[in-house]
Amino acid sequence: MTAEISQAIRFGTMLRNWRRHNNLKQTSLAHLLGVSQPAIARWEKGVDTPSPTLCRRIRDLMQRTSNSELAMQRVLTERLQIIRGLFDFEDMSMVAVSLGFREKWPEFSDFMGVSMRDQLVNEAAIVNNDRNLRADILDGGIGLITGVSVRHTSVQVDRAIRHKWHASFRRFGSRIFCDMIYEPCAQDIQPGLLDVVRFDEVADLVIGNGPDGETA
Repeated sequence: MTAEISQAIRFGTMLRNWRRHNNLKQTSLAHLLGVSQPAIARWEKGVDTPSPTLCRRIRDLMQRTSNSELAMQRVLTERLQIIRGLFDFEDMSMVAVSLGFREKWPEFSDFMGVSMRDQLVNEAAIVNNDRNLRADILDGGIGLITGVSVRHTSVQVDRAIRHKWHASFRRFGSRIFCDMIYEPCAQDIQPGLLDVVRFDEVADLVIGNGPDGETA
């Protein structure tokens, strides 16, 4: 695979995931950009790429939307009573934590903005250190991972509690963020990764296909 083809596929994947996350149909995006719906479909499949001018317009649109959405996600997370944390996946630094998170692990939340990637252990280390798994997440192929853990980092400031967690992955601008929700689980459940859900596995079920080959 040439570098040009690989770049086209990566751009198409990023465009498709951003569009779907924002509930934007191909026809709507095409109208915004002044192109045809089939052109959007070709870009998303990686068989063609937009002109440099259109690329800049697309990236600017994605960036503006993503900045607003990320800010809103931070506000939402910080108001919740459930145990939830928003992390920058590439360096695993905390972006926001919920009220419930601060109550459960008050000292751990002091590490806001600090990279924790080198301190990850157990299932968190598997997700971040497995080359194929990490590449699929960064490429936008994986949307959700569920697991059971006792501890996520080697930093000994939080209470070790066996719990179930759900990590969803979403791109904001040029970076991937991990939205983690924690919940109690039976103490006899063995720690480990329970499920990995890819976007392609659920796209047809959740979004469905539009007329004339257009995907939602």
